[in-house]
Amino acid sequence: EKMNSLYGDVFSNQDELMAKIPEDTKVLSYFIFDKSAWALIFSDSEVTFVDLETTSGSLSLKNKMLSESLGTNSKFDFSLSNELYNMIFKKIDKFFDQGSTIFIYDSDKVRLPLSVLVRSIPEKSNYEKSLVEADWLIRNYAFAYIYPSKTVPRSGEYNERFLGLANASSYSWAELPTLKSSIKEVQNLALSSNGKKENILINEDASKENFLK
Repeated sequence: EKMNSLYGDVFSNQDELMAKIPEDTKVLSYFIFDKSAWALIFSDSEVTFVDLETTSGSLSLKNKMLSESLGTNSKFDFSLSNELYNMIFKKIDKFFDQGSTIFIYDSDKVRLPLSVLVRSIPEKSNYEKSLVEADWLIRNYAFAYIYPSKTVPRSGEYNERFLGLANASSYSWAELPTLKSSIKEVQNLALSSNGKKENILINEDASKENFLK
C-alpha cells in the first residue's frame, strides 16, 4: 500500500510495463524507508524483490560523504564507494547480465549514479591508475534514469548551442592509446552544430574546471 501511494498505479500495470522492457534490459527501483530498504527488479519475464537490509539514515549519510569526495579539490573515496556498493547493489548484482542495460526508476533516495560504485577497493598506490583500473560498475552495465509521469518536466533555456571537449594527450601511464582524431571530431561536430570557437575546449583547455565554467 505504501508503494502504491508513492508511485501511483504503475505497479498494478506491471504486465504492460514488462512487455515494454527490451531484451538485455532490466528496470531497477529502490524503496528506502526509515527501518528497511528494498530493491525491485523488473525484467520482461519476472519481478523480484530483494531486502537490502539497510536503512535510509545510513544510506543518506554515506551518499552525502561520497558526493563531497567528488569535488574538484578532493580525491575520490573508494572505501565509501565500495561501502555503498555493498549496501545497495551487491545483493542484486547477480540479477543482471554482463553488458546489459539497467534503467533506474524514480529512486530519489539513491542520488549518486550507480556507475561510480566499485566492487572492491583498488590496491594501487598510484591514485590516477586506480581511477582507470578500478572495478567500476560502469564496466559491466549501462545505466540510465527514467522518471514517472508524476514528475513535472523541467524546461530551461541555454545561451549556447554547443560545448565540445577533446584531449588528445598521451595516457601511456595508464596503458591507454592516444586519441589522435578526437580534436578533429569535436571540431567537425561544432561546425555542424553552429558551435563557437570559444566553446571548443581542446588539450590543456579541456579541463574539468573549464568544463564546469
